Amino acid sequence: MRKFACVLTAILAAVPMLCAQGQVATVTSTAPFQLRGANVTTDQGVPSWPIMPGDAIKAGSAPVIITYADGSSIILDPGWWTTGHTVLVLGGAATAAGLAFGIAAEDDPYS
Repeated sequence: MRKFACVLTAILAAVPMLCAQGQVATVTSTAPFQLRGANVTTDQGVPSWPIMPGDAIKAGSAPVIITYADGSSIILDPGWWTTGHTVLVLGGAATAAGLAFGIAAEDDPYS
């Protein structure tokens, strides 16, 4: 019975990790900005913050740089980008990356 309880505990602990959303990009800035509706101060010694699918970003008084895993980046100037624009760009980029991966996987002659 004790062995069953240990196995069940291990399985239940692994479920949240398997269902978690993956990081889409990272965000950096030299001035405070908003991420997921929370104010982020940049003087805390943290060089970048993870962006998950659906996150909203709003630049403060300085540009915000979003860098994707492939090295491409987007610079959000303060004042011009609204939260809605940012969500659309991130959602569109994540969708495009997913479609490109799916197309590349289907066209791969070596698979």
